[in-house]
Amino acid sequence: MTYKDIDLDKLIVVDIETMKDLFLVNCLDYKTGAKKEFVIFNDERYEDQAFALFKFLRSCVRNKYSLI
Repeated sequence: MTYKDIDLDKLIVVDIETMKDLFLVNCLDYKTGAKKEFVIFNDERYEDQAFALFKFLRSCVRNKYSLI
């Protein structure tokens, strides 16, 4: 796949940050500007975030989104 093959209507820009005991994923839908954030951290408030990220990525694959 080349950049010419990427459908800009199905493009997600991803930024991943890692620190000790922290994994952060920010996603931006190129077309709509919608943002999603997933924080994976050893704390009860974030315990469902890993599964939410998995579901989001699975949805991207099913809907044939490109992630850059």
